Amino acid sequence: MIEKPIPSRELRPRRRGRWVARLLSGLLLAGVALTGGVAYRLSRPFVTPGSGIQNQVREVYRAAVNPRDAFPGKTRLYVLVLGIDANHTNQGIMYTKNARSDTILVASLDLDTKRVGLLSIPRDARVELAYGRGRDKINAAHAYGGIPLAKATVEEFLGVEIDHYIVIKMYGTRNFVDALGGVTLDVEKDMDYDDNWGNLHIHLKEGRQHLDGEQAVGYVRFRHDDEGDFGRMRRQQQLVRAVAQQIMTPGALLKLDRIVDAAMENIVTDLSRAQLLALANLFRDIPAGQIHTGSLTGYSLQEQGVWYLDPSESKKQALVGWLLRGEEWYRNGLVSIRVHNTSGVNGAAALVRDILSDQGYHAYLGNTPRRAADTETRIVDVTGHKEVARQIARLFPDARVEAPGEDERPAPGGPDILVYVGRASARAFTASL
Repeated sequence: MIEKPIPSRELRPRRRGRWVARLLSGLLLAGVALTGGVAYRLSRPFVTPGSGIQNQVREVYRAAVNPRDAFPGKTRLYVLVLGIDANHTNQGIMYTKNARSDTILVASLDLDTKRVGLLSIPRDARVELAYGRGRDKINAAHAYGGIPLAKATVEEFLGVEIDHYIVIKMYGTRNFVDALGGVTLDVEKDMDYDDNWGNLHIHLKEGRQHLDGEQAVGYVRFRHDDEGDFGRMRRQQQLVRAVAQQIMTPGALLKLDRIVDAAMENIVTDLSRAQLLALANLFRDIPAGQIHTGSLTGYSLQEQGVWYLDPSESKKQALVGWLLRGEEWYRNGLVSIRVHNTSGVNGAAALVRDILSDQGYHAYLGNTPRRAADTETRIVDVTGHKEVARQIARLFPDARVEAPGEDERPAPGGPDILVYVGRASARAFTASL
């Protein structure tokens, strides 16, 4: 078995025709509608013609007036969101039967605080499939057993009970963004990639711009850089936030019918229409600061010629605790801290590591630099966690926060923060024992 830190270029897609799906485009779509109309206007896209239509209209009306009634006894919902991959015949004809899930996301919706947590699961993550189906990539669960196996596998992997699911149909994201009139995004880099077999053509320039549906899908599907799937998941989450902001603008209200129709036509879900409307009502005014996102990380490994991602158990627990269960303490566990002893006091680094671990951080020891002892403690913010670095600095009597030097740049699998324990702090801590 070969192991190495990720992100890695070796985690390549095994199939073509990939696409991206996201939750909020299905949930927040009706929030705009609720700010500008009444339940009667909404009844058209949210009820099904045929017998019982009056009951459906009454259910929709109740969802608009008392949305919490749509989820009796629930204060939090866990929703599994899947985007299904596409297969091709030898003639290049696309089909989705028995396809793997290209996008896997779990949304935590707090119905009381209106907090949303979105956890992305890498499709290459190696897990134990439910019902004794063996160990495989998590995206194989849908191919082997459809929604039931995918749902059960995610539940066992994360330790949460999924309440509902949403599957976005092929081209659903593209169609929804087009119905919205496009979306404004800060494209983080120049992107050029052509895949004629997968019908994927990405040609974007760096900078803030308004993208149509095809361009937005290309932006979030791009994975041909050092970050691989992790950059792709981060850009997917960026699109979620942009869509959430765009859909709350007055201009989107003018496209109400088209937006709602596009959403309803491009999703498959066990949420009733009234429940979708209730969620839209509950979360229609959600500020951007209430939407929290994160992605599982780990190490890539190769077995029998196949590349997998071996998830980090500590990071998984931290993400589930913070993003899905809403327990803020777990957020510290997402920050990795390497502690170095530059104080000349034996045991100082181990003591500081234990203090940081007690605070919930993922702290570990680094090699002691070969140089004279420092009086002051240095906190180096390697990956841009400025507020966390300042919080850590407050634990020391003499710490200062610094930017990383040339030999302290971010690296795959590397620490987020470096702590160089100085002599004054070491003596203060050891004296308190």
